[in-house]
Amino acid sequence: MKKSRQRQRQTRPTPKIDDAGIQTGDFVELEYTVRTIPEDDEEGRVVDTTSESVAEEAGIDDDEYDFSPRTVTVGEGHVFDSVDADLEGQTVGDENAVRVPAGEAFGEFDPDQVQTVASDKIPEDDRYPGAQVTVDGDQGYVETIVGGRARVDFNHPLAGDDLTYDYEVVDRVEDEEAQAAAMIGMYLEEEPDVRIEEDTVEEEVTVEPDEADADPETETQEVDRRSLVIEATPMMQMNQQWMFSKQQIS
Repeated sequence: MKKSRQRQRQTRPTPKIDDAGIQTGDFVELEYTVRTIPEDDEEGRVVDTTSESVAEEAGIDDDEYDFSPRTVTVGEGHVFDSVDADLEGQTVGDENAVRVPAGEAFGEFDPDQVQTVASDKIPEDDRYPGAQVTVDGDQGYVETIVGGRARVDFNHPLAGDDLTYDYEVVDRVEDEEAQAAAMIGMYLEEEPDVRIEEDTVEEEVTVEPDEADADPETETQEVDRRSLVIEATPMMQMNQQWMFSKQQIS
């Protein structure tokens, strides 16, 4: 038996800014610079930065780099755990420098990951010290080549390095479309144009019958549906993981 149509309205609470400051799950924009911590008194090597002037001073090629604040979700692993923890309770405009130990960053240096391999496993053009190579599916850097043998370091280039993460909280991101664009852009290295569309759809649901021994009943309900529509970019079209048969995620 089908009952009369009902309308089920879904309400969404307006985001509120907690007086306690930034909390897990909040979206925030950060300006930051990550450097290695050297053993001497010299300034560490720049690993990553949102500052064009810092990159220029460090001699980083910035031709195709977007120097702008990055949006992250606190507590979701978008930054190092130590930074995530430090962000909680902060407010817009706050700055801090967080020390990130090597084990939390890119791992401790493992001597066993420095291995000797046959040089014929390395393309001839890459048989020189410092070359980045892939051997049996593992990436590494050539240390030396002597005769038919090559010594390759398969550790991450920053393995064993403690880091310092200097950041400033630029803003809190409350707009849902901006949040979605930032999260997708984190994987595409560019933020696509997105929009949230709302419409009403009909759904049939099974309900408990009025009498215990009666057959199951269904009723049609109207529910509000929200869809995130993503405008395809050339980067999406080239990357198979972002090939959508429809440019819509429900």
